[in-house]
Amino acid sequence: KFENFFNQHFEPVLKEAAKFGVDPASMLGLAAHESNWGTSNQATNMNNPFGHTPNGKNPTPFPSLQAAWQVWGTTHGPRIKDTGSDAEEFVDRLLQDNRNVYGPTIGGDRLGAYNDPKFGDRNWKPKVLGVIQSIRNRLPRWQGERNMIPRREE
Repeated sequence: KFENFFNQHFEPVLKEAAKFGVDPASMLGLAAHESNWGTSNQATNMNNPFGHTPNGKNPTPFPSLQAAWQVWGTTHGPRIKDTGSDAEEFVDRLLQDNRNVYGPTIGGDRLGAYNDPKFGDRNWKPKVLGVIQSIRNRLPRWQGERNMIPRREE
């Protein structure tokens, strides 16, 4: 399941991560956690690897993973901009609740917390950080195996 997850998500995440100066492992880790490594119903049937539910009720179906990642980048990218490889800063910024903030916010949004601990999983942050670390451990092996697979000439 790990190889399949990387095969599906690596390229679209790489593009979005580069736009915002973020380690792709952080974004991959978030999606891996939210979608159970791409095996959730929303990930497999809706191309929705992070459970995007703008109205809080109905998950959004996307025409492709690329489209899903573009929407994620548009929505959350400014908030996590320039966190680099600091996974904790990446997650902390996602957890900020900007709905009642007076004045400027990081990323300029007025969104609530990505995962509100009052309603969601209170252990979300350590779980996501753990999956980000798992991504960092697995990614070099996947890249090595991927580079050793001979490509078929078309």
